[in-house]
Amino acid sequence: MPSIRRTSSCLLTRHRTSHKNRISGRAYPAREIAIAIQPGKIAYILLDQHLAELYSRWPHFISTAPEIAYAYVADYLRLRPDVTVKADSLGNLAQARHLPPQALTATVERFNRSVRGERSDAFGRTGDQVPLAGDRWILLGPVKAYFTTTEGGAAVNEQLQVLDAAGRPIDGLYAVGQNGLGGQILWGHGLHIAWALTSGRLVGQRLGSTADKGFPQALADVPDSPASWLDRGRRP
Repeated sequence: MPSIRRTSSCLLTRHRTSHKNRISGRAYPAREIAIAIQPGKIAYILLDQHLAELYSRWPHFISTAPEIAYAYVADYLRLRPDVTVKADSLGNLAQARHLPPQALTATVERFNRSVRGERSDAFGRTGDQVPLAGDRWILLGPVKAYFTTTEGGAAVNEQLQVLDAAGRPIDGLYAVGQNGLGGQILWGHGLHIAWALTSGRLVGQRLGSTADKGFPQALADVPDSPASWLDRGRRP
């Protein structure tokens, strides 16, 4: 949810701890680490009426999702009622997730006062211009901070051969997809699958071009490997 964190959505925690003021107003990854420090390691994302309407149409999606590509507020309410709740007031919203209603209302009021310039923001946030208000409220969560993948992959050369500690190609060993990033960091939707297809094709072409010359011995010697199937003129 990278875009939703750049708007005036409010990131809430259930517990009031010394780490709470580290969450809002900090950038990635300090914000995510601060969530992980919380008791229970969870937080909630609060959307008011304006934000709920904003995240109901392109280009403001909440996240990507299987089969529907981009998921908006209505999609989360329909498909993920376990992590999405709506209400006509903050009090009812809090009760739906067993949060203290008075504390939630007070938190939103403090935020709104800072937006109106009536007080300084306790969490160091700047740039918010629209108070949270309306009679349609959405609460997403509980949300957690995870490292879902590690970027970078193995060290490879331009032929996508994996390199050893001395920077020498390891005979017969190639890396593609996530394992063959060679230090790249991919941001954006579809780039990982695009690189998987591209790098896989490049290595396939390279191996195919060596078919008449004999496959690398390291691959040909592996029982039931693709190299051994083709080397013996068989198919799996």
